[in-house]
Amino acid sequence: MKARSLSTKIIFVLLAMGMFVATGMGQANAIDPDISVTFTSFDYPGAAATTASAINNSNIIVGDFTDTAGKTHGYYRTFNGQYTSVDFPGATLTSLWGINDLNQAVGYYVDSAGVYHGLIYIQGGFTKLDYPNSSFTIAYGINNSLQIVGTWGDASGNQSAFFLLNSVYTNVAYPGAAATIASGINSAGNICGEYFDSGGLTHGFGLTGVNGKFATIDFPGAAQTGCDRINDKIQIAGYTADSNGNLAGFAAVPLNNQYLALHAPTSTATVARGINNQPMVVGHYTDVNGKRHGFYAVQGAAK
Repeated sequence: MKARSLSTKIIFVLLAMGMFVATGMGQANAIDPDISVTFTSFDYPGAAATTASAINNSNIIVGDFTDTAGKTHGYYRTFNGQYTSVDFPGATLTSLWGINDLNQAVGYYVDSAGVYHGLIYIQGGFTKLDYPNSSFTIAYGINNSLQIVGTWGDASGNQSAFFLLNSVYTNVAYPGAAATIASGINSAGNICGEYFDSGGLTHGFGLTGVNGKFATIDFPGAAQTGCDRINDKIQIAGYTADSNGNLAGFAAVPLNNQYLALHAPTSTATVARGINNQPMVVGHYTDVNGKRHGFYAVQGAAK
Protein backbone atom coordinates (compact mmCIF):
# COMPACT_ATOMS: atom_id res chain seq x y z
CA MET A 1 0.00 0.00 0.00
CA LYS A 2 1.37 3.39 -0.97
CA ALA A 3 0.93 5.55 2.11
CA ARG A 4 0.46 9.28 2.57
CA SER A 5 3.66 10.78 3.94
CA LEU A 6 3.25 11.65 7.63
CA SER A 7 6.72 12.52 8.80
CA THR A 8 9.72 14.87 8.79
CA LYS A 9 9.86 18.32 7.28
CA ILE A 10 6.55 18.98 5.55
CA ILE A 11 5.30 22.52 5.97
CA PHE A 12 2.37 23.62 3.80
CA VAL A 13 1.37 24.92 0.45
CA LEU A 14 -1.30 27.33 -0.65
CA LEU A 15 -1.18 27.17 -4.41
CA ALA A 16 -2.89 29.57 -6.76
CA MET A 17 -2.50 27.59 -9.91
CA GLY A 18 -2.93 28.89 -13.41
CA MET A 19 -3.24 25.39 -14.87
CA PHE A 20 -6.60 25.06 -13.09
CA VAL A 21 -7.85 28.21 -14.79
CA ALA A 22 -7.19 26.63 -18.16
CA THR A 23 -9.05 23.44 -17.21
CA GLY A 24 -12.13 25.09 -15.75
CA MET A 25 -11.33 25.17 -12.03
CA GLY A 26 -11.59 28.96 -11.74
CA GLN A 27 -9.24 31.76 -10.77
CA ALA A 28 -7.38 31.36 -7.48
CA ASN A 29 -6.70 34.12 -4.97
CA ALA A 30 -3.14 35.41 -4.84
CA ILE A 31 -0.96 34.96 -1.76
CA ASP A 32 1.19 37.79 -0.47
CA PRO A 33 4.81 36.54 -0.22
CA ASP A 34 5.53 39.04 2.59
CA ILE A 35 2.76 37.92 4.96
CA SER A 36 3.44 36.94 8.54
CA VAL A 37 2.04 33.64 9.80
CA THR A 38 0.95 32.80 13.34
CA PHE A 39 1.03 29.19 14.53
CA THR A 40 -1.06 28.05 17.51
CA SER A 41 -0.20 24.69 19.08
CA PHE A 42 -2.69 22.30 20.67
CA ASP A 43 -2.79 18.81 22.18
CA TYR A 44 -5.59 16.37 22.84
CA PRO A 45 -5.73 16.27 26.68
CA GLY A 46 -3.36 13.66 28.06
CA ALA A 47 -2.27 12.45 24.62
CA ALA A 48 1.20 11.21 23.82
CA ALA A 49 0.87 12.59 20.27
CA THR A 50 -1.68 14.69 18.36
CA THR A 51 -2.26 15.03 14.60
CA ALA A 52 -4.59 17.46 12.83
CA SER A 53 -5.77 16.42 9.36
CA ALA A 54 -8.58 18.74 8.22
CA ILE A 55 -10.53 21.88 9.11
CA ASN A 56 -13.93 23.08 7.90
CA ASN A 57 -15.21 26.63 7.45
CA SER A 58 -16.52 26.70 11.05
CA ASN A 59 -12.93 26.02 12.15
CA ILE A 60 -13.77 22.55 13.47
CA ILE A 61 -10.72 20.32 13.25
CA VAL A 62 -10.49 16.54 12.93
CA GLY A 63 -7.51 14.25 13.26
CA ASP A 64 -6.19 11.58 15.55
CA PHE A 65 -4.29 11.24 18.80
CA THR A 66 -2.25 8.48 20.37
CA ASP A 67 -2.85 7.73 24.03
CA THR A 68 -0.17 6.76 26.54
CA ALA A 69 -0.90 3.07 25.91
CA GLY A 70 -0.08 3.54 22.21
CA LYS A 71 -3.62 3.29 20.77
CA THR A 72 -4.76 5.79 18.13
CA HIS A 73 -8.21 7.41 18.29
CA GLY A 74 -9.97 9.94 16.10
CA TYR A 75 -11.17 13.27 17.46
CA TYR A 76 -13.13 16.46 16.77
CA ARG A 77 -11.86 19.79 18.12
CA THR A 78 -13.94 22.96 18.24
CA PHE A 79 -12.09 26.24 17.78
CA ASN A 80 -12.46 27.06 21.48
CA GLY A 81 -10.67 23.83 22.37
CA GLN A 82 -13.43 21.35 23.22
CA TYR A 83 -12.58 17.77 22.20
CA THR A 84 -14.63 14.69 21.38
CA SER A 85 -12.90 11.33 20.86
CA VAL A 86 -14.11 9.01 18.09
CA ASP A 87 -13.57 5.23 17.99
CA PHE A 88 -15.03 2.81 15.48
CA PRO A 89 -16.53 -0.09 17.51
CA GLY A 90 -14.04 -2.94 17.91
CA ALA A 91 -11.28 -1.16 15.97
CA THR A 92 -7.63 -1.31 16.98
CA LEU A 93 -7.06 2.13 15.41
CA THR A 94 -9.34 4.98 14.30
CA SER A 95 -8.27 8.08 12.36
CA LEU A 96 -10.32 10.97 10.97
CA TRP A 97 -8.93 12.65 7.83
CA GLY A 98 -11.62 14.85 6.31
CA ILE A 99 -14.54 17.01 7.43
CA ASN A 100 -17.20 19.06 5.61
CA ASP A 101 -19.19 22.08 6.74
CA LEU A 102 -21.96 19.81 8.09
CA ASN A 103 -19.40 18.35 10.53
CA GLN A 104 -19.56 14.99 8.74
CA ALA A 105 -16.19 13.27 8.80
CA VAL A 106 -14.36 10.53 6.91
CA GLY A 107 -11.29 8.50 7.69
CA TYR A 108 -10.37 4.90 8.32
CA TYR A 109 -10.14 2.24 10.98
CA VAL A 110 -8.15 -0.97 11.38
CA ASP A 111 -9.98 -4.14 12.40
CA SER A 112 -8.72 -6.97 14.60
CA ALA A 113 -7.26 -8.73 11.53
CA GLY A 114 -5.22 -5.65 10.61
CA VAL A 115 -7.39 -4.70 7.60
CA TYR A 116 -7.92 -1.02 6.77
CA HIS A 117 -11.50 0.10 6.09
CA GLY A 118 -12.80 3.54 5.25
CA LEU A 119 -15.43 5.16 7.44
CA ILE A 120 -18.02 7.93 7.48
CA TYR A 121 -18.94 9.45 10.84
CA ILE A 122 -22.24 11.35 10.91
CA GLN A 123 -24.09 12.47 14.05
CA GLY A 124 -22.46 9.84 16.22
CA GLY A 125 -23.02 6.95 13.80
CA PHE A 126 -20.51 5.07 11.64
CA THR A 127 -20.75 3.64 8.13
CA LYS A 128 -18.03 1.28 6.91
CA LEU A 129 -16.60 1.93 3.44
CA ASP A 130 -15.06 -0.86 1.38
CA TYR A 131 -14.31 -0.43 -2.30
CA PRO A 132 -15.64 -3.52 -4.12
CA ASN A 133 -13.21 -6.47 -4.09
CA SER A 134 -10.54 -4.42 -2.32
CA SER A 135 -8.01 -5.53 0.28
CA PHE A 136 -7.96 -2.07 1.91
CA THR A 137 -9.89 1.19 1.67
CA ILE A 138 -9.06 4.62 3.11
CA ALA A 139 -11.31 7.70 2.87
CA TYR A 140 -9.48 11.04 2.92
CA GLY A 141 -11.85 13.80 1.81
CA ILE A 142 -15.55 14.76 1.90
CA ASN A 143 -17.49 17.80 0.69
CA ASN A 144 -20.91 19.19 1.58
CA SER A 145 -22.60 17.08 -1.11
CA LEU A 146 -21.32 13.90 0.56
CA GLN A 147 -18.91 13.28 -2.29
CA ILE A 148 -16.03 11.26 -0.84
CA VAL A 149 -12.54 10.55 -2.17
CA GLY A 150 -9.81 8.21 -1.04
CA THR A 151 -7.70 5.26 -2.09
CA TRP A 152 -8.08 1.50 -2.33
CA GLY A 153 -5.97 -1.51 -3.20
CA ASP A 154 -6.40 -5.14 -4.16
CA ALA A 155 -4.73 -8.40 -3.17
CA SER A 156 -2.39 -8.19 -6.20
CA GLY A 157 -0.83 -4.98 -4.93
CA ASN A 158 -2.62 -2.59 -7.30
CA GLN A 159 -3.63 0.75 -5.81
CA SER A 160 -5.92 3.44 -7.17
CA ALA A 161 -8.14 6.29 -5.99
CA PHE A 162 -11.90 6.41 -5.74
CA PHE A 163 -14.81 8.84 -5.86
CA LEU A 164 -17.94 7.84 -3.93
CA LEU A 165 -21.45 9.29 -4.16
CA ASN A 166 -24.76 7.66 -3.20
CA SER A 167 -23.09 4.29 -2.55
CA VAL A 168 -21.64 4.22 -6.08
CA TYR A 169 -17.85 3.98 -6.36
CA THR A 170 -15.95 5.36 -9.35
CA ASN A 171 -12.33 4.42 -9.87
CA VAL A 172 -9.97 7.39 -10.30
CA ALA A 173 -6.55 6.67 -11.80
CA TYR A 174 -4.00 9.13 -13.09
CA PRO A 175 -3.12 7.94 -16.64
CA GLY A 176 -0.05 5.71 -16.61
CA ALA A 177 0.48 5.98 -12.84
CA ALA A 178 1.68 3.08 -10.71
CA ALA A 179 -0.70 4.18 -7.92
CA THR A 180 -3.12 7.04 -7.28
CA ILE A 181 -4.42 8.64 -4.06
CA ALA A 182 -7.27 11.17 -4.02
CA SER A 183 -7.08 13.21 -0.83
CA GLY A 184 -9.23 16.32 -1.09
CA ILE A 185 -12.46 17.46 -2.77
CA ASN A 186 -13.98 20.94 -2.65
CA SER A 187 -17.58 22.16 -2.99
CA ALA A 188 -17.38 22.25 -6.78
CA GLY A 189 -16.18 18.64 -6.93
CA ASN A 190 -12.60 19.54 -7.85
CA ILE A 191 -10.21 16.89 -6.55
CA CYS A 192 -6.56 16.91 -5.53
CA GLY A 193 -4.18 14.14 -4.64
CA GLU A 194 -0.99 12.46 -5.70
CA TYR A 195 0.20 9.70 -7.97
CA PHE A 196 3.30 7.53 -8.14
CA ASP A 197 5.13 7.17 -11.44
CA SER A 198 6.85 4.01 -12.67
CA GLY A 199 10.02 5.03 -10.86
CA GLY A 200 8.22 5.39 -7.53
CA LEU A 201 8.33 9.20 -7.47
CA THR A 202 5.34 11.16 -6.19
CA HIS A 203 3.60 13.93 -8.16
CA GLY A 204 0.63 16.02 -7.12
CA PHE A 205 -2.44 16.41 -9.28
CA GLY A 206 -5.59 18.42 -9.65
CA LEU A 207 -8.70 17.00 -11.29
CA THR A 208 -11.64 19.06 -12.55
CA GLY A 209 -14.36 16.75 -11.27
CA VAL A 210 -14.45 12.97 -11.31
CA ASN A 211 -14.85 12.86 -15.11
CA GLY A 212 -12.74 15.95 -15.79
CA LYS A 213 -9.18 16.68 -16.78
CA PHE A 214 -6.05 15.89 -14.78
CA ALA A 215 -3.33 18.50 -14.25
CA THR A 216 0.03 17.44 -12.82
CA ILE A 217 1.28 19.61 -9.96
CA ASP A 218 5.07 19.52 -9.68
CA PHE A 219 6.59 22.26 -7.58
CA PRO A 220 9.48 23.86 -9.53
CA GLY A 221 12.82 22.23 -8.69
CA ALA A 222 11.33 19.57 -6.40
CA ALA A 223 12.04 15.88 -6.91
CA GLN A 224 8.59 14.95 -5.61
CA THR A 225 5.33 16.76 -4.90
CA GLY A 226 2.16 15.70 -3.08
CA CYS A 227 -1.17 17.46 -2.59
CA ASP A 228 -3.39 16.92 0.45
CA ARG A 229 -6.36 19.29 0.40
CA ILE A 230 -8.15 21.75 -1.87
CA ASN A 231 -10.45 24.58 -0.76
CA ASP A 232 -13.12 26.48 -2.70
CA LYS A 233 -10.60 29.16 -3.73
CA ILE A 234 -8.42 26.51 -5.47
CA GLN A 235 -5.77 26.79 -2.79
CA ILE A 236 -4.08 23.48 -2.09
CA ALA A 237 -2.17 22.10 0.90
CA GLY A 238 0.74 19.79 0.07
CA TYR A 239 4.44 18.99 0.32
CA THR A 240 7.64 18.54 -1.67
CA ALA A 241 10.72 16.33 -1.39
CA ASP A 242 14.22 16.93 -2.69
CA SER A 243 16.45 14.36 -4.39
CA ASN A 244 17.69 13.15 -0.99
CA GLY A 245 14.16 12.53 0.24
CA ASN A 246 14.07 15.58 2.52
CA LEU A 247 10.52 16.87 2.78
CA ALA A 248 9.64 20.57 2.77
CA GLY A 249 6.58 22.72 2.37
CA PHE A 250 5.89 25.86 0.43
CA ALA A 251 3.39 28.63 -0.11
CA ALA A 252 3.36 29.80 -3.69
CA VAL A 253 1.71 31.71 -6.48
CA PRO A 254 3.57 30.12 -9.42
CA LEU A 255 2.16 32.57 -11.99
CA ASN A 256 3.82 35.42 -10.07
CA ASN A 257 6.89 33.37 -9.11
CA GLN A 258 6.14 33.97 -5.41
CA TYR A 259 7.10 31.39 -2.79
CA LEU A 260 6.98 31.37 0.99
CA ALA A 261 8.39 28.67 3.30
CA LEU A 262 6.65 28.16 6.65
CA HIS A 263 7.84 26.32 9.75
CA ALA A 264 6.16 25.94 13.13
CA PRO A 265 8.36 27.62 15.75
CA THR A 266 10.76 25.39 17.73
CA SER A 267 9.88 22.39 15.54
CA THR A 268 12.15 19.76 14.05
CA ALA A 269 9.44 18.82 11.54
CA THR A 270 6.14 20.39 10.46
CA VAL A 271 3.32 18.67 8.56
CA ALA A 272 0.24 20.42 7.16
CA ARG A 273 -2.85 18.51 6.06
CA GLY A 274 -5.93 20.73 5.91
CA ILE A 275 -6.99 24.12 4.62
CA ASN A 276 -10.32 25.95 4.76
CA ASN A 277 -11.53 28.99 2.84
CA GLN A 278 -10.13 31.58 5.27
CA PRO A 279 -7.51 30.18 4.61
CA MET A 280 -6.55 28.55 7.90
CA VAL A 281 -4.14 25.64 7.73
CA VAL A 282 -3.95 22.74 10.20
CA GLY A 283 -1.41 20.02 10.73
CA HIS A 284 1.11 18.82 13.25
CA TYR A 285 4.73 19.37 14.19
CA THR A 286 7.40 17.54 16.15
CA ASP A 287 9.17 19.41 18.94
CA VAL A 288 12.81 19.11 19.98
CA ASN A 289 11.86 16.37 22.46
CA GLY A 290 10.25 14.26 19.76
CA LYS A 291 6.62 14.85 20.77
CA ARG A 292 3.98 15.51 18.10
CA HIS A 293 1.51 18.40 18.54
CA GLY A 294 -1.36 19.71 16.46
CA PHE A 295 -1.42 23.28 15.16
CA TYR A 296 -3.47 25.77 13.23
CA ALA A 297 -1.87 28.60 11.29
CA VAL A 298 -3.28 31.87 9.98
CA GLN A 299 -1.92 34.86 8.12
CA GLY A 300 -1.12 37.70 10.49
CA ALA A 301 -2.24 37.58 14.12
CA ALA A 302 -4.06 34.54 15.55
CA LYS A 303 -7.87 34.70 15.36
